[in-house]
Amino acid sequence: MNNLFFGIALAGAILFSVCGLLVLWALFRGNPRGRQVGLLLIPLIGPMTLGAMWIAQVQFRATETLIWARLMSGDASTLWALGSLGLIAGSGLALGALSLQDKAKGIFLGAIAYALSWYVVYLHPTPHYVPIPPGVDRDLADDLAWFVLMAGGAAFCVLVYLKFQPYLKMFEYPVTFIAGVIPLLGILMPASCLMASQPLDLAALDARARIESLGCLSCHTIGGVGYPDPGEGLESVASRKEDTLRAFLLDSSAGNTKRLGIREEPSGDMAGLRLTEEQVDFVMEALKTLFPVQPPSQLGPRWERVETVLAEKTCLACHTLKGQGAPDGGIGGPLENSAQFSEEVLVEWLMEPSAAKAVELKIRETPMGAMVSFALPVDLAKEVAAWLKTLGEPPANP
Repeated sequence: MNNLFFGIALAGAILFSVCGLLVLWALFRGNPRGRQVGLLLIPLIGPMTLGAMWIAQVQFRATETLIWARLMSGDASTLWALGSLGLIAGSGLALGALSLQDKAKGIFLGAIAYALSWYVVYLHPTPHYVPIPPGVDRDLADDLAWFVLMAGGAAFCVLVYLKFQPYLKMFEYPVTFIAGVIPLLGILMPASCLMASQPLDLAALDARARIESLGCLSCHTIGGVGYPDPGEGLESVASRKEDTLRAFLLDSSAGNTKRLGIREEPSGDMAGLRLTEEQVDFVMEALKTLFPVQPPSQLGPRWERVETVLAEKTCLACHTLKGQGAPDGGIGGPLENSAQFSEEVLVEWLMEPSAAKAVELKIRETPMGAMVSFALPVDLAKEVAAWLKTLGEPPANP
Protein backbone atom coordinates (compact mmCIF):
# COMPACT_ATOMS: atom_id res chain seq x y z
CA MET A 1 0.00 0.00 0.00
CA ASN A 2 2.81 2.36 -0.89
CA ASN A 3 0.55 5.13 -2.17
CA LEU A 4 0.96 8.90 -1.91
CA PHE A 5 -2.76 9.64 -1.57
CA PHE A 6 -3.16 6.91 1.01
CA GLY A 7 -0.40 8.55 3.06
CA ILE A 8 -2.08 11.95 2.74
CA ALA A 9 -5.45 10.49 3.72
CA LEU A 10 -3.95 8.59 6.64
CA ALA A 11 -2.41 11.80 7.96
CA GLY A 12 -5.66 13.69 7.29
CA ALA A 13 -7.80 11.16 9.14
CA ILE A 14 -5.48 11.27 12.15
CA LEU A 15 -5.44 15.09 12.10
CA PHE A 16 -9.24 15.11 11.76
CA SER A 17 -9.55 13.03 14.92
CA VAL A 18 -7.01 15.25 16.69
CA CYS A 19 -9.20 18.26 15.84
CA GLY A 20 -12.10 16.46 17.49
CA LEU A 21 -9.99 15.98 20.59
CA LEU A 22 -9.04 19.67 20.46
CA VAL A 23 -12.71 20.65 20.45
CA LEU A 24 -13.45 18.40 23.43
CA TRP A 25 -10.40 19.64 25.33
CA ALA A 26 -11.27 23.29 24.68
CA LEU A 27 -14.90 22.68 25.61
CA PHE A 28 -14.04 21.19 29.02
CA ARG A 29 -11.27 23.75 29.68
CA GLY A 30 -13.51 26.70 28.76
CA ASN A 31 -11.21 27.79 25.92
CA PRO A 32 -13.44 29.40 23.24
CA ARG A 33 -10.56 30.14 20.86
CA GLY A 34 -9.31 26.54 20.83
CA ARG A 35 -12.87 25.34 20.37
CA GLN A 36 -13.44 27.62 17.37
CA VAL A 37 -10.12 26.65 15.76
CA GLY A 38 -10.97 22.96 16.10
CA LEU A 39 -14.49 23.44 14.75
CA LEU A 40 -13.19 25.43 11.78
CA LEU A 41 -10.48 22.91 10.90
CA ILE A 42 -12.86 19.93 10.94
CA PRO A 43 -15.01 20.96 7.89
CA LEU A 44 -11.80 21.96 6.08
CA ILE A 45 -9.85 18.73 6.72
CA GLY A 46 -12.74 16.24 6.51
CA PRO A 47 -13.71 16.58 2.82
CA MET A 48 -10.07 16.90 1.74
CA THR A 49 -9.22 13.67 3.56
CA LEU A 50 -12.15 11.91 1.92
CA GLY A 51 -11.01 13.14 -1.47
CA ALA A 52 -7.48 11.81 -0.96
CA MET A 53 -8.75 8.46 0.30
CA TRP A 54 -11.15 8.10 -2.61
CA ILE A 55 -8.39 8.84 -5.12
CA ALA A 56 -6.27 6.19 -3.41
CA GLN A 57 -9.21 3.79 -3.75
CA VAL A 58 -9.28 4.29 -7.53
CA GLN A 59 -5.67 3.20 -7.68
CA PHE A 60 -6.27 0.31 -5.27
CA ARG A 61 -9.05 -0.98 -7.50
CA ALA A 62 -6.61 -1.29 -10.39
CA THR A 63 -3.47 -2.34 -8.54
CA GLU A 64 -4.60 -3.67 -5.14
CA THR A 65 -7.99 -5.11 -6.03
CA LEU A 66 -8.20 -7.33 -2.96
CA ILE A 67 -7.60 -4.42 -0.57
CA TRP A 68 -10.19 -2.32 -2.39
CA ALA A 69 -12.75 -5.13 -2.34
CA ARG A 70 -12.23 -5.83 1.36
CA LEU A 71 -12.76 -2.13 2.11
CA MET A 72 -15.89 -1.88 -0.03
CA SER A 73 -17.79 -4.99 1.07
CA GLY A 74 -15.33 -7.35 2.78
CA ASP A 75 -14.18 -7.85 6.33
CA ALA A 76 -12.88 -4.26 6.65
CA SER A 77 -15.95 -2.59 5.12
CA THR A 78 -17.71 -1.80 8.41
CA LEU A 79 -14.72 0.12 9.76
CA TRP A 80 -14.29 1.86 6.40
CA ALA A 81 -17.96 2.93 6.28
CA LEU A 82 -17.96 4.16 9.89
CA GLY A 83 -14.74 6.10 9.31
CA SER A 84 -16.15 7.70 6.15
CA LEU A 85 -19.40 8.60 7.88
CA GLY A 86 -17.41 10.06 10.76
CA LEU A 87 -15.59 12.38 8.37
CA ILE A 88 -18.82 13.38 6.64
CA ALA A 89 -21.05 13.76 9.71
CA GLY A 90 -18.28 15.30 11.79
CA SER A 91 -17.69 18.01 9.17
CA GLY A 92 -21.37 18.89 9.07
CA LEU A 93 -21.78 18.91 12.85
CA ALA A 94 -18.72 21.13 13.29
CA LEU A 95 -20.25 23.60 10.87
CA GLY A 96 -23.52 23.46 12.81
CA ALA A 97 -21.68 24.13 16.07
CA LEU A 98 -19.96 27.14 14.49
CA SER A 99 -23.37 28.57 13.53
CA LEU A 100 -24.35 28.63 17.21
CA GLN A 101 -21.35 30.79 18.19
CA ASP A 102 -20.97 34.54 17.94
CA LYS A 103 -18.03 34.55 15.50
CA ALA A 104 -19.22 35.60 12.02
CA LYS A 105 -15.82 34.99 10.42
CA GLY A 106 -15.75 31.38 11.57
CA ILE A 107 -19.19 30.42 10.32
CA PHE A 108 -18.76 32.05 6.91
CA LEU A 109 -15.30 30.58 6.30
CA GLY A 110 -16.51 27.16 7.41
CA ALA A 111 -19.66 27.34 5.26
CA ILE A 112 -17.70 28.31 2.13
CA ALA A 113 -15.17 25.52 2.65
CA TYR A 114 -17.85 22.95 3.36
CA ALA A 115 -19.96 23.94 0.34
CA LEU A 116 -16.98 23.89 -2.02
CA SER A 117 -16.03 20.43 -0.76
CA TRP A 118 -18.90 19.09 -2.89
CA TYR A 119 -16.48 19.20 -5.83
CA VAL A 120 -14.17 16.82 -3.97
CA VAL A 121 -17.03 14.46 -3.19
CA TYR A 122 -18.40 14.76 -6.74
CA LEU A 123 -15.17 13.40 -8.19
CA HIS A 124 -14.82 10.35 -5.99
CA PRO A 125 -15.67 6.86 -7.37
CA THR A 126 -16.66 4.83 -4.32
CA PRO A 127 -20.06 4.39 -2.58
CA HIS A 128 -21.46 7.68 -1.30
CA TYR A 129 -23.53 6.18 1.52
CA VAL A 130 -26.55 8.17 0.35
CA PRO A 131 -29.61 5.89 -0.23
CA ILE A 132 -31.02 6.21 -3.74
CA PRO A 133 -34.58 4.99 -4.54
CA PRO A 134 -34.85 2.14 -7.11
CA GLY A 135 -35.41 3.21 -10.69
CA VAL A 136 -33.73 6.59 -10.24
CA ASP A 137 -30.64 7.54 -12.25
CA ARG A 138 -28.06 6.67 -9.61
CA ASP A 139 -25.25 8.92 -10.82
CA LEU A 140 -27.46 11.99 -11.16
CA ALA A 141 -29.35 11.36 -7.90
CA ASP A 142 -26.13 10.67 -6.03
CA ASP A 143 -24.51 13.90 -7.19
CA LEU A 144 -27.64 15.97 -6.50
CA ALA A 145 -27.97 14.40 -3.05
CA TRP A 146 -24.41 15.33 -2.20
CA PHE A 147 -24.82 18.85 -3.58
CA VAL A 148 -27.89 19.37 -1.40
CA LEU A 149 -26.09 17.88 1.60
CA MET A 150 -22.97 20.02 1.23
CA ALA A 151 -24.13 23.32 -0.32
CA GLY A 152 -27.61 23.15 1.23
CA GLY A 153 -26.22 22.23 4.64
CA ALA A 154 -23.78 25.12 4.54
CA ALA A 155 -26.52 27.56 3.52
CA PHE A 156 -28.76 26.27 6.30
CA CYS A 157 -26.04 26.81 8.91
CA VAL A 158 -25.53 30.40 7.72
CA LEU A 159 -29.29 30.93 7.94
CA VAL A 160 -29.28 29.58 11.49
CA TYR A 161 -26.45 31.96 12.40
CA LEU A 162 -28.20 34.98 10.89
CA LYS A 163 -31.82 34.35 11.96
CA PHE A 164 -32.28 31.63 14.55
CA GLN A 165 -29.12 31.63 16.65
CA PRO A 166 -30.72 33.38 19.68
CA TYR A 167 -33.42 30.69 19.87
CA LEU A 168 -30.97 27.78 19.51
CA LYS A 169 -28.16 29.09 21.71
CA MET A 170 -29.09 26.58 24.44
CA PHE A 171 -27.97 23.76 22.13
CA GLU A 172 -24.45 25.13 21.62
CA TYR A 173 -22.79 23.00 24.31
CA PRO A 174 -24.34 19.60 23.38
CA VAL A 175 -23.90 20.20 19.62
CA THR A 176 -20.27 21.19 20.15
CA PHE A 177 -19.68 18.13 22.31
CA ILE A 178 -21.12 15.81 19.63
CA ALA A 179 -19.14 17.69 16.96
CA GLY A 180 -16.00 16.82 18.93
CA VAL A 181 -16.90 13.16 19.49
CA ILE A 182 -17.99 12.16 15.96
CA PRO A 183 -14.65 13.12 14.31
CA LEU A 184 -12.97 10.48 16.47
CA LEU A 185 -14.50 7.92 14.08
CA GLY A 186 -12.12 9.22 11.41
CA ILE A 187 -9.33 7.11 12.87
CA LEU A 188 -11.27 4.03 11.69
CA MET A 189 -10.43 4.80 8.06
CA PRO A 190 -6.68 4.18 8.36
CA ALA A 191 -7.48 1.31 10.74
CA SER A 192 -9.67 -0.30 8.08
CA CYS A 193 -6.94 0.06 5.46
CA LEU A 194 -4.42 -1.59 7.77
CA MET A 195 -6.91 -4.38 8.41
CA ALA A 196 -7.52 -4.89 4.68
CA SER A 197 -3.78 -5.22 4.07
CA GLN A 198 -3.46 -8.13 6.51
CA PRO A 199 -3.92 -11.72 5.24
CA LEU A 200 -7.22 -13.44 5.98
CA ASP A 201 -7.44 -16.83 7.71
CA LEU A 202 -9.67 -18.34 5.03
CA ALA A 203 -9.34 -21.83 6.51
CA ALA A 204 -11.34 -20.73 9.55
CA LEU A 205 -14.27 -19.43 7.47
CA ASP A 206 -17.12 -21.28 5.81
CA ALA A 207 -17.73 -21.04 2.06
CA ARG A 208 -20.05 -18.02 2.06
CA ALA A 209 -17.93 -16.15 4.62
CA ARG A 210 -14.80 -16.61 2.49
CA ILE A 211 -16.48 -14.95 -0.48
CA GLU A 212 -17.95 -12.14 1.62
CA SER A 213 -14.79 -11.45 3.65
CA LEU A 214 -12.67 -11.17 0.52
CA GLY A 215 -15.05 -8.47 -0.73
CA CYS A 216 -16.19 -10.34 -3.84
CA LEU A 217 -19.67 -8.86 -3.42
CA SER A 218 -18.32 -5.38 -4.16
CA CYS A 219 -18.49 -6.33 -7.86
CA HIS A 220 -20.55 -9.55 -7.85
CA THR A 221 -23.79 -10.86 -6.38
CA ILE A 222 -24.91 -14.12 -4.80
CA GLY A 223 -28.66 -14.62 -4.97
CA GLY A 224 -29.11 -10.91 -5.73
CA VAL A 225 -27.08 -9.79 -2.70
CA GLY A 226 -24.12 -7.53 -3.51
CA TYR A 227 -23.23 -5.16 -6.36
CA PRO A 228 -23.78 -6.57 -9.88
CA ASP A 229 -21.43 -4.21 -11.72
CA PRO A 230 -19.14 -5.05 -13.39
CA GLY A 231 -18.87 -8.72 -12.41
CA GLU A 232 -22.56 -9.75 -12.32
CA GLY A 233 -23.77 -12.84 -10.44
CA LEU A 234 -21.27 -15.40 -9.20
CA GLU A 235 -23.82 -18.04 -10.18
CA SER A 236 -22.24 -17.89 -13.64
CA VAL A 237 -19.27 -19.89 -12.33
CA ALA A 238 -21.53 -22.94 -12.56
CA SER A 239 -20.98 -22.84 -16.32
CA ARG A 240 -17.19 -22.82 -15.95
CA LYS A 241 -14.70 -25.65 -15.78
CA GLU A 242 -12.80 -25.96 -12.51
CA ASP A 243 -9.37 -25.66 -14.10
CA THR A 244 -10.43 -22.58 -16.07
CA LEU A 245 -11.63 -20.84 -12.91
CA ARG A 246 -8.41 -21.72 -11.12
CA ALA A 247 -6.28 -20.39 -13.99
CA PHE A 248 -8.32 -17.17 -13.98
CA LEU A 249 -7.98 -16.61 -10.23
CA LEU A 250 -4.22 -17.11 -10.44
CA ASP A 251 -4.01 -14.45 -13.17
CA SER A 252 -7.12 -12.29 -13.49
CA SER A 253 -5.61 -9.79 -15.92
CA ALA A 254 -7.71 -8.61 -18.87
CA GLY A 255 -5.53 -10.56 -21.30
CA ASN A 256 -5.87 -13.83 -19.41
CA THR A 257 -9.59 -13.23 -18.90
CA LYS A 258 -10.08 -13.03 -22.65
CA ARG A 259 -7.69 -15.90 -23.38
CA LEU A 260 -9.60 -18.19 -21.03
CA GLY A 261 -12.94 -17.25 -22.60
CA ILE A 262 -14.28 -15.69 -19.38
CA ARG A 263 -15.22 -12.47 -21.20
CA GLU A 264 -14.86 -11.30 -24.78
CA GLU A 265 -14.38 -7.68 -23.70
CA PRO A 266 -12.95 -7.79 -20.16
CA SER A 267 -12.83 -4.58 -18.13
CA GLY A 268 -9.62 -5.51 -16.33
CA ASP A 269 -11.08 -4.48 -12.96
CA MET A 270 -9.64 -7.60 -11.32
CA ALA A 271 -6.15 -7.15 -12.75
CA GLY A 272 -4.82 -6.16 -9.33
CA LEU A 273 -6.14 -9.30 -7.64
CA ARG A 274 -3.12 -11.31 -6.51
CA LEU A 275 -4.02 -14.49 -4.67
CA THR A 276 -1.54 -17.12 -3.57
CA GLU A 277 -2.07 -20.71 -4.70
CA GLU A 278 -3.24 -21.57 -1.18
CA GLN A 279 -5.78 -18.73 -1.24
CA VAL A 280 -6.99 -19.85 -4.67
CA ASP A 281 -7.46 -23.36 -3.27
CA PHE A 282 -9.67 -21.99 -0.49
CA VAL A 283 -11.67 -19.82 -2.91
CA MET A 284 -12.16 -22.74 -5.31
CA GLU A 285 -13.32 -24.91 -2.42
CA ALA A 286 -15.87 -22.22 -1.49
CA LEU A 287 -17.10 -21.82 -5.08
CA LYS A 288 -17.53 -25.57 -5.49
CA THR A 289 -19.50 -25.67 -2.24
CA LEU A 290 -21.81 -22.82 -3.27
CA PHE A 291 -22.22 -23.62 -6.97
CA PRO A 292 -22.20 -26.71 -9.23
CA VAL A 293 -18.82 -25.94 -10.81
CA GLN A 294 -18.09 -28.23 -13.75
CA PRO A 295 -15.22 -30.75 -13.52
CA PRO A 296 -11.86 -29.88 -15.10
CA SER A 297 -11.66 -29.76 -18.89
CA GLN A 298 -9.95 -32.71 -20.54
CA LEU A 299 -8.14 -30.26 -22.80
CA GLY A 300 -7.00 -27.94 -20.01
CA PRO A 301 -7.92 -24.32 -19.20
CA ARG A 302 -8.76 -22.01 -22.09
CA TRP A 303 -10.16 -24.71 -24.34
CA GLU A 304 -13.67 -25.08 -22.89
CA ARG A 305 -15.37 -24.16 -26.16
CA VAL A 306 -13.08 -26.44 -28.14
CA GLU A 307 -14.08 -29.32 -25.90
CA THR A 308 -17.73 -28.47 -26.58
CA VAL A 309 -17.05 -28.48 -30.34
CA LEU A 310 -15.37 -31.89 -30.14
CA ALA A 311 -18.38 -33.28 -28.32
CA GLU A 312 -21.08 -31.63 -30.44
CA LYS A 313 -19.42 -32.44 -33.77
CA THR A 314 -18.49 -35.98 -32.58
CA CYS A 315 -14.97 -35.42 -33.91
CA LEU A 316 -13.61 -38.56 -32.26
CA ALA A 317 -15.98 -40.70 -34.28
CA CYS A 318 -13.65 -40.19 -37.27
CA HIS A 319 -10.42 -39.03 -35.57
CA THR A 320 -8.23 -39.93 -32.63
CA LEU A 321 -6.74 -37.73 -29.93
CA LYS A 322 -3.83 -39.09 -27.91
CA GLY A 323 -4.79 -42.56 -29.05
CA GLN A 324 -8.42 -42.20 -27.96
CA GLY A 325 -11.37 -42.13 -30.34
CA ALA A 326 -12.11 -43.89 -33.63
CA PRO A 327 -10.82 -47.47 -34.01
CA ASP A 328 -7.59 -47.83 -35.97
CA GLY A 329 -7.17 -44.07 -36.28
CA GLY A 330 -10.51 -43.59 -38.02
CA ILE A 331 -11.05 -42.25 -41.50
CA GLY A 332 -9.78 -38.83 -40.45
CA GLY A 333 -6.60 -39.92 -38.70
CA PRO A 334 -5.06 -38.44 -35.54
CA LEU A 335 -5.96 -34.82 -34.81
CA GLU A 336 -2.31 -34.30 -33.92
CA ASN A 337 -1.54 -34.38 -37.67
CA SER A 338 -3.35 -31.06 -38.06
CA ALA A 339 -0.53 -29.24 -36.27
CA GLN A 340 1.63 -29.47 -39.40
CA PHE A 341 -0.58 -26.89 -41.15
CA SER A 342 -0.50 -23.17 -40.48
CA GLU A 343 -3.17 -21.63 -38.31
CA GLU A 344 -4.47 -19.61 -41.28
CA VAL A 345 -4.95 -22.78 -43.36
CA LEU A 346 -6.72 -24.55 -40.50
CA VAL A 347 -9.11 -21.62 -39.99
CA GLU A 348 -9.99 -21.53 -43.68
CA TRP A 349 -10.50 -25.29 -43.70
CA LEU A 350 -12.68 -25.39 -40.58
CA MET A 351 -14.94 -22.67 -41.96
CA GLU A 352 -15.48 -24.70 -45.16
CA PRO A 353 -14.46 -28.37 -44.62
CA SER A 354 -15.49 -29.57 -48.10
CA ALA A 355 -13.63 -32.01 -50.37
CA ALA A 356 -12.82 -29.21 -52.82
CA LYS A 357 -11.38 -27.02 -50.09
CA ALA A 358 -9.30 -29.95 -48.76
CA VAL A 359 -7.68 -30.33 -52.19
CA GLU A 360 -7.22 -26.57 -52.60
CA LEU A 361 -5.48 -26.24 -49.22
CA LYS A 362 -3.49 -29.44 -49.82
CA ILE A 363 -4.91 -31.06 -46.70
CA ARG A 364 -5.67 -34.29 -48.60
CA GLU A 365 -5.20 -35.36 -52.20
CA THR A 366 -8.27 -37.64 -52.24
CA PRO A 367 -10.65 -36.31 -49.56
CA MET A 368 -13.97 -37.95 -48.75
CA GLY A 369 -15.80 -34.72 -47.91
CA ALA A 370 -17.28 -36.25 -44.76
CA MET A 371 -16.83 -33.00 -42.77
CA VAL A 372 -18.78 -30.76 -45.13
CA SER A 373 -21.68 -30.43 -42.66
CA PHE A 374 -19.38 -29.49 -39.72
CA ALA A 375 -18.44 -25.94 -40.78
CA LEU A 376 -17.59 -23.60 -37.91
CA PRO A 377 -18.14 -19.84 -37.59
CA VAL A 378 -14.99 -17.76 -37.79
CA ASP A 379 -14.58 -17.23 -34.01
CA LEU A 380 -14.82 -20.93 -33.23
CA ALA A 381 -12.67 -21.82 -36.23
CA LYS A 382 -9.89 -19.57 -34.91
CA GLU A 383 -10.14 -21.06 -31.43
CA VAL A 384 -10.11 -24.66 -32.65
CA ALA A 385 -7.23 -23.89 -35.02
CA ALA A 386 -5.20 -22.38 -32.19
CA TRP A 387 -5.82 -25.51 -30.11
CA LEU A 388 -4.88 -27.85 -32.98
CA LYS A 389 -1.55 -26.04 -33.31
CA THR A 390 -0.77 -26.78 -29.66
CA LEU A 391 -0.97 -30.52 -30.40
CA GLY A 392 2.35 -30.26 -32.21
CA GLU A 393 4.10 -28.55 -29.29
CA PRO A 394 6.52 -30.66 -27.22
CA PRO A 395 5.15 -31.64 -23.79
CA ALA A 396 6.05 -29.32 -20.93
CA ASN A 397 8.84 -30.46 -18.60
CA PRO A 398 7.44 -31.98 -15.39
